[in-house]
Amino acid sequence: MPYEVEDWLKGLHKKPGILNGYRSTFSSVYRFAKEKAKVSINPVRDTMQFKVHLPNPRWLQSDEEKALRAVLNRWI
Repeated sequence: MPYEVEDWLKGLHKKPGILNGYRSTFSSVYRFAKEKAKVSINPVRDTMQFKVHLPNPRWLQSDEEKALRAVLNRWI
C-alpha cells in the first residue's frame, strides 16, 4: 500500500515540499485513526519523503550591499 500512497502523491503534480506537507498531514490522519482503533496500520509511514532541491545561495555584490545598507540606515 505505501506505493499507492506515493503514486497518489506524485499524481498531484506538486512541488516536493508541498507533497511532503501533504504526506505529513495524511500520516497524522492515519495516526489519529489508529489511536481510535479505526485502522490497524499507517501506510504513509513507510513512504519516503520527497527530495527538496534548494537553489544555491546568491551573495550580494558590493554595490548591492551598499545600496541595501543605505536604505536600512534611513530607517534606523
